[in-house]
Amino acid sequence: MAPETLQRARRKAWGTGLVICLAVPLVAGALALTGRLPPGQAPVEGTVQQLGYSFTGLTFLAGAIMAWRRVHFLQAFAPLGEAARVAALHREARLLAWLSLSTTLWGVLYWTMVGLHAVRHVLTFLVLTPVMFLCFMPHPPASNPSQKEIP
Repeated sequence: MAPETLQRARRKAWGTGLVICLAVPLVAGALALTGRLPPGQAPVEGTVQQLGYSFTGLTFLAGAIMAWRRVHFLQAFAPLGEAARVAALHREARLLAWLSLSTTLWGVLYWTMVGLHAVRHVLTFLVLTPVMFLCFMPHPPASNPSQKEIP
């Protein structure tokens, strides 16, 4: 398989994952802004505040898992045949997109708890989805790399 084929597969995997990671937070934000997703009324204190801290910790955990997967994916990518590389790239893009979407879930849950009391925190959770995908999606080389190119 030519490097151009792998380049096209790489662009398609990145594009698909990025569309997912942009569309879902935008839909969630639109639902919240139009009132179809009703805002919560709880003040940001006590148990609700602790849940917010837990959501932040789960976001860091998702980032750590994504970073770990990136390193191991790039190491496992080198010995694959050309045909298996395309499938592995698409599978990894979908998996990382779903891991990134966990931040949108935390943002929506936080919105339903606190609503307008913590809009900036909710928006941060929503914005982190595509940022995490873009930061952690691996960019494998087009040909078999030397061991120096693998992080």
